[in-house]
Amino acid sequence: MSIFFKRQASIRTPRTPEQRAECLLESQLTPEQVASWRTQRYFDLITRSRRFSTTAYTWRIERGNQYNVQVMAVRGRPLRGVPYSGVRGFIALRPGTRLCVHPRNDWDIIPVADTVLAQKLLLETSPEKFIRLANWLPPGYAWRQY
Repeated sequence: MSIFFKRQASIRTPRTPEQRAECLLESQLTPEQVASWRTQRYFDLITRSRRFSTTAYTWRIERGNQYNVQVMAVRGRPLRGVPYSGVRGFIALRPGTRLCVHPRNDWDIIPVADTVLAQKLLLETSPEKFIRLANWLPPGYAWRQY
């Protein structure tokens, strides 16, 4: 009995919502993604389009809430969408484009790691829906994340 309690005491359980969110996110990442997340504050993700099987995207998801998803590479036929309000027509998704999708709520309430996990899961399951829902910033737009 005493050995069991010593083991339980040695296991560190996260106490704050931010710590729990980080643990949950890291449990859904590959070891390479976890290492990148911890050291460089981002990880890369490769997804395939469900609509066009020959289209593949490489995304970089950075720590943050606003425009933290960046298109790094597009192989095949790029998807098209409206990048931001005020622009008519469709523009192809190109490398360097920044996108922003986050859950409806105050940013102060949802931990950043939970937002990043939601973005990752949506990109893996339906990149077309992610692109359709996202706010866009075109490549080369001067964006600074705070």
